[in-house]
Amino acid sequence: MEFIMNTNDAFGANPSNANTHTLTIQTLRGTRLENPYYYLYRSNYFRSDLIYVGSTNYVALGPLLESCLHTGSLAVKVPDKRYLNEEQEHPMGTFYLLNAGGSPLSGMHSAMTYDPKERILLGFSSWRGIFQLPGSLYKWTLKFKTLNDQFPWKLRNQPAIEYRML
Repeated sequence: MEFIMNTNDAFGANPSNANTHTLTIQTLRGTRLENPYYYLYRSNYFRSDLIYVGSTNYVALGPLLESCLHTGSLAVKVPDKRYLNEEQEHPMGTFYLLNAGGSPLSGMHSAMTYDPKERILLGFSSWRGIFQLPGSLYKWTLKFKTLNDQFPWKLRNQPAIEYRML
C-alpha cells in the first residue's frame, strides 16, 4: 500500500483539493495520528544493508524513534568501554540503532547508534571500534524490516517535509 500526497496537501495549503487524502494511523504506542507527515518521514540513512541478502526500505522516523525509546526493539545494550565503574568494570550502556550493514556470513559489520547519555552518534564496528553489535546481524535487519511492514506508507513530498523539519 502506498500513500502519496503532493506538496500543497502536505501542509494543508489546499484543503478543498479533490486529490487530498487523509491518512490516519495507529503508532506503536497506540496513539492515533491523522496525516502523520513527520512520523512517516523517511531518510535514506535509517536502513539496514546485508551483503547477499539485500537492503531494507528506509524506515520511517516515527516508528524508528518509538522502537528505540518505547518498545526497546532497536535498543542495543553492551558494556560501555569508554567508562569504568568502581569495580573497574565497564557499566552496561544502552544505545539506539539507526542503521546497520555488513555480511551475515563473515559477521563483519558497521552500524550507527545514538548514545542518549552523551547525546552523540556512535559507530559500532566489527573491525575498528570499541563497540560491536551483539547477536545476529540478520536479526537486527529483520527488526528494520518489521518496522517497514508495519508502516508501509510513503510520502511523495519528502523534500518538502525535510525542509520544514530543518
